[in-house]
Amino acid sequence: MSKAWKALYEQRKTDLETALRSVKRGSKVFLGTACAEPQHLVNGLMERADSLHDVQILHFVTLGNAPYTEKRFDNRFRHNAFFVGPNSREAINKARADYTPVFISEIPDLFRRGIVPIDVALIQTSPPDRHGFLSLGISVDIVRAAVESARVVIAQVNGQMPRTLGDTFIPANKVHYIVEHDDPLFEFRYPEPDEVEDIIAKNVSKLISDGDTIHVGFGHIPYRVLSFLNGKKGLGVHTEVVSDVLIDLIEEGIVTGENKTLHPGKVVCSCCIGTQKIYDYVDNNPLFAFYPAEYVYNPWSSPKTRG
Repeated sequence: MSKAWKALYEQRKTDLETALRSVKRGSKVFLGTACAEPQHLVNGLMERADSLHDVQILHFVTLGNAPYTEKRFDNRFRHNAFFVGPNSREAINKARADYTPVFISEIPDLFRRGIVPIDVALIQTSPPDRHGFLSLGISVDIVRAAVESARVVIAQVNGQMPRTLGDTFIPANKVHYIVEHDDPLFEFRYPEPDEVEDIIAKNVSKLISDGDTIHVGFGHIPYRVLSFLNGKKGLGVHTEVVSDVLIDLIEEGIVTGENKTLHPGKVVCSCCIGTQKIYDYVDNNPLFAFYPAEYVYNPWSSPKTRG
């Protein structure tokens, strides 16, 4: 980035209404993932619903309110999920929304090749650093590919978004409209497990040996498995999602990454789903390396794939 980035950044700053004029009838709109969903931009989009028609919403994990799946918006928005999250499940079950079954690692290529085109990407980032780079923060997954593929990128620049490290940075000149708006990030708390889930999680934990590297998918049982890893040693993490319970495993020396052959000593992940506790923990923390889905989720990928 040149020193001119500050002037460019100021030039592209705008208000919510102006930025969202890029969403037209028939647009295909990508929304940032999970707890990084840009709630301010989404709310603004809902306020424009009466002037829109046949807008397709493309999404990965949906954890926010997902108002675009409500029946009253059936003629305005059509939701296409790459993952059936808790807030989109009912709409999909009632055929008011679509689900596209696909390997997560393959989604970025579909974006880049235009097989799944994106007209507008609504994302959320940290403020720019002194070099003019915005961090995608707690959700890199398929968001980076969406940024690189969309015709128009609108970023909610949020001072409360952590600056995460890894392959998370995008230059300010890749964003067409910048809407500065500070909001607490959406927090997700896993429900208390029932007796059966506890038994399953405990049995799964017995399959993990000292020195193993683990992948933890999004779900109640995978998350609960982490609670039964006390006493393990030298575990590594190369995973889809990190959550609050991982902090204790790191602080207690259970997760060290010392035995990993790929990114030794690092917690490699794609997104962060949890509470403010984990958001604060990953902020500028070099222990964590956030990478896109085509790298983290792909067992055949190499360190040269990205970054």
